[in-house]
Amino acid sequence: MNWHQVCNFEDVFVLPGSPFCRADLRAVNANLADMVVFLSPSTASKADDPKLADKESILASLNLKAMSFDDAVGLLSESTRNAFAGLDFNRRTASGETRLSVWMQCSYNHRTFDQNVQYLDIDDDDDDDLELYLTQPFACGTAFTVSMLDSLMSASYFNPDVLTLVRNLATGGVNQFLEEHIAEGDEIRGGLDAAQTAGTRSRCKILQISLFDGPLAQYGDGGSFGDMFFARIADLVHDLPGSVPVP
Repeated sequence: MNWHQVCNFEDVFVLPGSPFCRADLRAVNANLADMVVFLSPSTASKADDPKLADKESILASLNLKAMSFDDAVGLLSESTRNAFAGLDFNRRTASGETRLSVWMQCSYNHRTFDQNVQYLDIDDDDDDDLELYLTQPFACGTAFTVSMLDSLMSASYFNPDVLTLVRNLATGGVNQFLEEHIAEGDEIRGGLDAAQTAGTRSRCKILQISLFDGPLAQYGDGGSFGDMFFARIADLVHDLPGSVPVP
């Protein structure tokens, strides 16, 4: 992925480093993140052992799970800690360190390598021949496959409620009801800071757009997905700062 182009999006920051380096994980405060995502390589050689295709994402996730962040809670203010009154911050491991659990999501590039999900949890007793949908990481929601996400997006054409599930997975709980109220200007008013309000509303959204009216109407009657995709990409590149006009 071209990270130097992705960082042009608003509120996206790229830190050069490696997920295998614990210093880099601490530099980005990985323990304070709502979700940490490790992506497998987009391509894999068919001559390689399928069990090694996802080794980078699996080792990175195990590396983060093995880290201890005993000083993270101490950095929180007293008022912030009161918001988590139901949690036991004093829980210690056998070594005397506090462990903070981080929910991780790994994406695999092909169904052939779905069996590699068993390596995400070293304490898991799943059989090597067990289907992905019967494994513990998949049942707990810590592992998703590209094939499953593609099926959800295809199902949203016939069942609009599926889009709510995809929206929650991608944005962490923003629902259609909240989107409609914010679109009408009924946002939570915390003060007169207009710049902060504008920055809050400028965020990622997942919507289902009609092909028969609106900005995509020209592709609704006999148009191809490829033409629509490349046209949207050209518009996006045109809006980026310092971009070159696309012929």
